[in-house]
Amino acid sequence: AQLTCLYLLGLALASARGSLPPAELGKLRDELRQLPAKMEKALSEDGKVKAAAERLKDYRQMIYIARGVNLPTAQEGALKLKELLGLSDINDLPIIYNIAWYEQKAVIVLLALLSLGVKNIHLGPTLPAFLSPDVRKLLNETFGLTGEKPEEL
Repeated sequence: AQLTCLYLLGLALASARGSLPPAELGKLRDELRQLPAKMEKALSEDGKVKAAAERLKDYRQMIYIARGVNLPTAQEGALKLKELLGLSDINDLPIIYNIAWYEQKAVIVLLALLSLGVKNIHLGPTLPAFLSPDVRKLLNETFGLTGEKPEEL
């Protein structure tokens, strides 16, 4: 629901700013309208999902790769994997988060991960200037955040 709201907000902003042509906005809205049917189809194939989970449960490594706005998709995959494996904490999964500060949305991504209780996130390639030494120390001690070099935090 949160992703859908953000998606709708993005469409509204794109419409208001005129940053997307009306035809493209219409296409994106149509794709969103198809989402419930696609979800219903995916959920109706629950046996296939469970069979896939059974095949994957003994794998030592999984890779979820995402960039920018696609991070929530990878995060949902990780949360589902945690659930399927019967783990109580997402931090029990061997996941590495590496957040680059090239775009402003990286702040939102970091806050979303912290709100889920995700720990051991790497910030880089350089740390953002807005992180004061006290905030860096707090984030490191509380969430295990690291920078490019350990001495950066």
